[in-house]
Amino acid sequence: MRTILSGLFALLTFVAVTDIAQASQGSCTTTKTRYAAANAGGTTHSTTPVNFLENVVGFTQGGAATSCVIVRFSAMAEGDSGYTIAVRAIMDGATTALPAEVLFSDGGDLTFQVRSFDFIFPTVSPGTHSVRIQFRSPTGIDVSIGQHNIVVQYR
Repeated sequence: MRTILSGLFALLTFVAVTDIAQASQGSCTTTKTRYAAANAGGTTHSTTPVNFLENVVGFTQGGAATSCVIVRFSAMAEGDSGYTIAVRAIMDGATTALPAEVLFSDGGDLTFQVRSFDFIFPTVSPGTHSVRIQFRSPTGIDVSIGQHNIVVQYR
């Protein structure tokens, strides 16, 4: 099992290093913050992204031009038998943040562990929006999100 995990780590490390060359860069000014803090989450074995409890934050982007929105997500997370959880941020039910999806658990724990990640929406138009976090099981094994916070920084 360690050999398989070591090989998977080497593969993920290679993918991460390869993705660095494709990084997006930019800047924007955020002046407002909204958040959701919840004691409940959810469990799924779905291999397609699903919503979970208490995970939507609404906000109104100000200004006269597009600007970025930063979404900070932290949660107690667990994958059965150490499996990973794929997590993404979605705006208005359709727009996926950068990066499109992250593996939220390191795959080595057998209990809930705190995880966090910052997602970026680089060009959000002025107006009313909502951000939701979704998760899925890459392998079809049960994965869970427990207590969590979503912090949205916007203009």
